[in-house]
Amino acid sequence: MKTAIKAAAIVMGGMGAVVVCGCGLAAKSAGGPVAGGEAVGAFAPVRVVVHPLSGVRPDRASGRRQVEAHIELFDRWDHPVKALGTVVFELYREAGVASAGDIGAQVARWDYEMTDPDVNARAYDPVTRTYRFQLNDGEDALSGGAGWTLRVLFTRLDGVALEGSGRLMSAGASQR
Repeated sequence: MKTAIKAAAIVMGGMGAVVVCGCGLAAKSAGGPVAGGEAVGAFAPVRVVVHPLSGVRPDRASGRRQVEAHIELFDRWDHPVKALGTVVFELYREAGVASAGDIGAQVARWDYEMTDPDVNARAYDPVTRTYRFQLNDGEDALSGGAGWTLRVLFTRLDGVALEGSGRLMSAGASQR
């Protein structure tokens, strides 16, 4: 019985030390403390990125080109997060020399409903911490041209829309 009392005293003493010193448990805040209703969305995404793993690749079954899109969502601390919402992909074909703001002509669009937690979880790749989508080319949008830009629009459940884009190549995407 004395052993159990000693063990309990050691555990309680250790817990007291954590409470008193904090032991580095306080995180840096990128936007100050949150309270009330703000706490619900404290880890909501504020940025979407087309990941460099994205690219144009042949479909294994048909041999036709398709876009393999990887997107990342980041919270206000710039940590990767998962979130429910809708995703719209727009594919633009680059044509010759263009101005800095011109991304070309839109040649395809794909819409995904990611509001169901089970559907959302299936699209998430825990190894890369990205959402992965196979965007099939049903209209031969990828048949001509060598350069494409993929624009992604992620709309959260609260209506906030996030936009990102990346230039696609056979080996992957580079950020814009």
